[in-house]
Amino acid sequence: EYLIEKRILKFVDGYVLFTKQMNEFFGEYNKPYVVVEGVYRDKYSLEKTPKKSFFMHAGSLHKNIGIEELIEAFENLDDKSTELWFFGSGTMDEYIKNKSRSNSRIKHKGFVDPSKLFEYEKSALALVNVRDPREEYTKYSFPSKTFEYMASGTPFISTILPGIPKEYLDYMVTVEDNSVEAIENGLRTILTMSANEREVFGRKAREYVLNKKNKIVQSKKVMDLLELIDS
Repeated sequence: EYLIEKRILKFVDGYVLFTKQMNEFFGEYNKPYVVVEGVYRDKYSLEKTPKKSFFMHAGSLHKNIGIEELIEAFENLDDKSTELWFFGSGTMDEYIKNKSRSNSRIKHKGFVDPSKLFEYEKSALALVNVRDPREEYTKYSFPSKTFEYMASGTPFISTILPGIPKEYLDYMVTVEDNSVEAIENGLRTILTMSANEREVFGRKAREYVLNKKNKIVQSKKVMDLLELIDS
């Protein structure tokens, strides 16, 4: 199947890629391409929601995405008024639930309706995605939660993943890797910001994704590629 796919690709005029690193695979054909990492769809209410003191992780709860490191970093904080909430499910469910039994500030919320999840995202202190940037797959994927997190207007803590274009990094609280120390520094950064600073930071991220990653802007990239191919 691999050889068949490679043969078919010779006859393709251009590519729409999720990440620039994907061109490592397609580059041998020297065809034009454009990177469209996704499109933000304005599905949920952007009305302001009262803030609460919790960090939030949403999505699949599997091993090797930094959950253990995130929990350890959280437990190292001197601040004992903030909580850590997990939404979703996966192989780490029991691990998180065990942690919550010994630390009441850690919560496993399971699955909730997407629109309700967005309300939680708007009310959080910060949203967290700390996958290991050394994992090979992060070069070829763009975390789908990124758009939703940024649109929520809540500060977003993220490792610097190779599949996330550099232009996004100005709108995130970035951590170099998903070591406990690095994540702890990211959490502390949020805690040392004033409520107003967090609001301004989150609002800039929201404006960026609404204005620069909407269906009009992203589809124009594809149209421009089609015009280039057709010229």
